[in-house]
Amino acid sequence: MTRSWRSVCSASLATLAVVALPTAADAATTRSAVPENCPSKWVAPSTQTPVTAGPVLSAGVTAIRLCRYGPLPRLRLEAVHLTRSASVIGRIVKQLNGLGSMPAGTYNCPADTGAEVALLVRYRSGASATVTVDLGGCRDVTRGPVRRWAEPSPGGPALLADLVRLTP
Repeated sequence: MTRSWRSVCSASLATLAVVALPTAADAATTRSAVPENCPSKWVAPSTQTPVTAGPVLSAGVTAIRLCRYGPLPRLRLEAVHLTRSASVIGRIVKQLNGLGSMPAGTYNCPADTGAEVALLVRYRSGASATVTVDLGGCRDVTRGPVRRWAEPSPGGPALLADLVRLTP
């Protein structure tokens, strides 16, 4: 029996396609235990109506990638640090959740250079979250609509110092 080149190629491609397609089980096992890489330039998420209730991060965080971005006008990536240390993660989560709420209304944020740290968070479940912490100006902390204020909060200065220390 002779097979044409076309039928051999078609059969080979079909086999390759079947082998290359991931299954639902593959997706569950290949889910990364660490957060994605830091973008080279940071684009802050759009602001949403602030929410004052609820934690910044919930329990179950297994890894945090800290991405420190420099001041305006460039906002380029300056430092990266990945931590899987339970004690460091626990301290950061506790500091974030202990911050006070942003005040209602309009406020002035002098000396806002645009420098910030993005925390790319991975949970045990595989879910992820992004928290941004402004290092200047009002030093606000944002995760989606959840907004907190680091500067006047009792634990805020310690949080800011930890984030800068972890991203030299």
